[in-house]
Amino acid sequence: MKRWMGLCVLVLVLIGCSDPRNDIEVTPVEDETTYQAAEEFVSAYKSDMTQAVGQGGFDSLEDYLIPNNSYYHSLRRYMDDLEQGKATKELLEFEVLNVYVGEDPESEFYVEALEEVAITYLNDDVDEISRHVEFELVKSPDGRFRIVTIRELNK
Repeated sequence: MKRWMGLCVLVLVLIGCSDPRNDIEVTPVEDETTYQAAEEFVSAYKSDMTQAVGQGGFDSLEDYLIPNNSYYHSLRRYMDDLEQGKATKELLEFEVLNVYVGEDPESEFYVEALEEVAITYLNDDVDEISRHVEFELVKSPDGRFRIVTIRELNK
């Protein structure tokens, strides 16, 4: 039951936070330094996020997020649900496919990635989840990225 609740919360997070961005023009990032910085940021986030599950570590993710936006609160609830169910999460694979710049080339970025995770529940049930996702990022004037949302892309 808790496994399904966690999965439902994840789906709601992705649906509720999604903005198909059909009306936003994006282009591939040409600057290799910016590409690598965005790639390293989302890779570090994904690694830290999966490690935080089962260890009560939402606080360790705060530097990746915009405080008090909808994604922030949805992620907190999702992690709380996994914690209550004594679940753990393992990152099986993560690959950045491309980094795009949005309408504001100084602060708006989109990172397309493939991810595969395994969630292990208290009863030893394991759910392996593979997704094609997009991280929407903003970059502050001091050069730090933050996650606005993560949405699942069409398969």
